[in-house]
Amino acid sequence: MRNQWLRVAVIGGRLTASLLALAGRTPSLLGAEWRRSPAEQAAASTCVRCHATLAEPLPLSHRFLEWQLSSHQRHAVSCENCHGGDPSTMAPETAPRGVRKVSDPERTLAPTRQPATCASCHAPLSAAFTSSSHFQTLQRVGLGPSCYTCHHHMATKVVYSPDETANLCANCHDTGGGLLPPRPEIPARARETMQALQRAELMRQWVDLVLAEATRRGLALEETQPDLRAARAILSQAKLDWHRFDLASVRRQADDAFSRFARLKQQIERKLSP
Repeated sequence: MRNQWLRVAVIGGRLTASLLALAGRTPSLLGAEWRRSPAEQAAASTCVRCHATLAEPLPLSHRFLEWQLSSHQRHAVSCENCHGGDPSTMAPETAPRGVRKVSDPERTLAPTRQPATCASCHAPLSAAFTSSSHFQTLQRVGLGPSCYTCHHHMATKVVYSPDETANLCANCHDTGGGLLPPRPEIPARARETMQALQRAELMRQWVDLVLAEATRRGLALEETQPDLRAARAILSQAKLDWHRFDLASVRRQADDAFSRFARLKQQIERKLSP
C-alpha cells in the first residue's frame, strides 16, 4: 500500500514543504535509494532550496507548493527547466539569470512560447498543438489558447470534463459581444468529442480488467493481441490529435477505438464463460 507523508512547517515565518510518496516504507529506511530518486534530484536545485523558505509573496509561495505536490516534482522537473535561472548557486545576483519578468513577451512561459518550453518533455503533444490553427492565430494576433489554457499551472488541473471542455471553447466561440461571431455548434461538438474520447478510454479500462481476469485464469489470449494493439494505437492517436482541435477526425478515431475495444471485450468474455 502506498503511503504518503506531507510535512509543512512554518518556523519564524519561513515555510518549508516536502512530499514523500513511498510504497510501504518509512523515510528512515530509504537511505541511498531516496537520494537517487527524481524528487530528490529536483530538491537539490538551489531554486527549490530558496523558494521553499519563502512565505511571502503569497503568489510565489502558492506556486511553489503547487510544484512541490506536482508530477513535475516527482519527475525531477525543477524551476529552472521551465523558468530559467541557475540552479547551482544561491547568489541573488546570478541565481535568477535567464528568468524574465511576467510582463516580458519573450519569457519561456509566455503563451506563444509555452509549446516550445513544454516540448522538452512533451514533444509529440507540443508538435500537434503547434500545427493547429489555434496556435497559428495565437502567433499571428496574440489571441487564442496555449498549453496553460487546458492544463493550468504545471497540470495541477487538466480539463477532461466534457462540460468544462464545452465551456472553455465557448469563451471564444459562443460569447455574445466577443471578437468572434457566436458559433454554439463548436462547443457542442467539443463536448461530444470529449465524451467520445472518454467513452473509448473507459472501454479500454474495462477490457484491461477482463484481460486481467483471463490472465489470472491462465487462458490463452494470443489471438487478441494484434487487435488490442491496434485499438490502443488508434485511441492514442485520437488523444494526440485532440491537441490539433480536429474534432471530426478525433471523433472518428475515438468511435473506432471504442468499437474495437467493445468487440475485444466480448471476445474475451466468451472465453471466460464458455
